[in-house]
Amino acid sequence: MNKHRVITTFILLTLTMAIHESSVRSQEVINIPIVFHVMETTGSSNQSDVNVVSTYKLYEQIHIINKAFNGGFKSDKTDQIKHEFDFHSDYTLKFHIAGCKFGGRNGVVSKVSQFTDCQIQNLTDPSLGGSLPWDIDSFINVYIVDLENCGLSGFSTTCPNANSDSSIIVVDYRYIGNNDIIGFTKGFTLIHELGHYLGLKHPWGADFSNCSEDDDVEDTPYQSNAYYGCPSFPQYSCNSMDYYFTFMDYVDDICMEFFTPDQFHRMIETITNKYPNLLNGPSDCNLDYSRYSFCESINIYPNPNIYEYLSIDFLIEPISADEIFLTNTIGEEITFEITFINDNKARISLMNLAKGMYFISFKGRCTKSFFNY
Repeated sequence: MNKHRVITTFILLTLTMAIHESSVRSQEVINIPIVFHVMETTGSSNQSDVNVVSTYKLYEQIHIINKAFNGGFKSDKTDQIKHEFDFHSDYTLKFHIAGCKFGGRNGVVSKVSQFTDCQIQNLTDPSLGGSLPWDIDSFINVYIVDLENCGLSGFSTTCPNANSDSSIIVVDYRYIGNNDIIGFTKGFTLIHELGHYLGLKHPWGADFSNCSEDDDVEDTPYQSNAYYGCPSFPQYSCNSMDYYFTFMDYVDDICMEFFTPDQFHRMIETITNKYPNLLNGPSDCNLDYSRYSFCESINIYPNPNIYEYLSIDFLIEPISADEIFLTNTIGEEITFEITFINDNKARISLMNLAKGMYFISFKGRCTKSFFNY
């Protein structure tokens, strides 16, 4: 039997009662902390480009996620079907980097990993260079890694049919934030995987099934197959219009627009029933970049440093090479080579730098120290 494509008053009342019975209060803002594990992969085919995800890019991704989970990116297609949906919700999901302390990189873990054969344990096993997930009951762990050899842009170990004891999300670093990957430029890959993590299936269900299975969400019609690229509107299968424009299909980012109300409610129910500790997350996280001072907005890592380069992130304003000075403990200025990855990230070569403590200053307004091994 085909599902109703119009949300009835009965369904809305039933969902609202279920969520209230699950202890989520009306008008409540649910703060969800994300831990980003930025994994530099040894033996990568793109070794010169790996681990170039700046803290600025991570905050940009958080902003994109929050937009998607609180109204989405509506267009003319939404206007044509808006009579079917009430996009108002009494609940708000607000994602943030765990800790929200930029200077200390709380909630951002940088590691060198042996993730070369697409095995999850290589990401999460510290003995293999992996990063142990933070408590999965209280945090969402997102691993950013080079997935080119895996043929994937991202995946969630909690999506249907995934086999893993650890609930994590993995995304290729090229797909984080606004990027230059054709078809996926808007940073929606992580949104899609968050949907899986929070209990959503693809519109066609667990497998392509010619209309015999679906996603168990009331307001999304049955759909026979996935859509790719950017199809013209509307599209039909299974005797109904397909909602290929939700975040849970495979279309290009520019054609993804929103979660339906029932998809959103399903995610709230998943949080309530599977990850109840997420309901008690901190509420004092402000992603307004202007609250950071100039010096707080600059991050140097790893520190202490054991590699041949030092990475620098600039969150608030870009800095040119002639505004950066490196000195030793007796004040002697040291020449260095610097490579700018983008306007918000640079790397300083430390190949010929002796072991010891050093100071790096920016625009004469901020000085930070690091130890080089």
